Amino acid sequence: MPDAASPWRAHAPAAFDAFDHAEALAATAVAPGLLDPVRSSVAMLLMNPAELDRTPPVADAASDARAALAVSFAEQFVIDVAGIKLER
Repeated sequence: MPDAASPWRAHAPAAFDAFDHAEALAATAVAPGLLDPVRSSVAMLLMNPAELDRTPPVADAASDARAALAVSFAEQFVIDVAGIKLER
């Protein structure tokens, strides 16, 4: 299934390959109970449900106590990165 980046991949294939590699590394380095809620939230904020079809979540937020904080940070980062405060 083509993803949202498919039309742009031909213009900068090395950049997309590097991003795909970084995403794959993150997926193996971060526990699914932490990564999946963040991915779900970001996909919702960016109105990109196809992202979750491409790589469906395998865990729920209840499996990692850090998930709520990670989701809060990711949402702030997506909405207003300049608004991120150290005390969050």
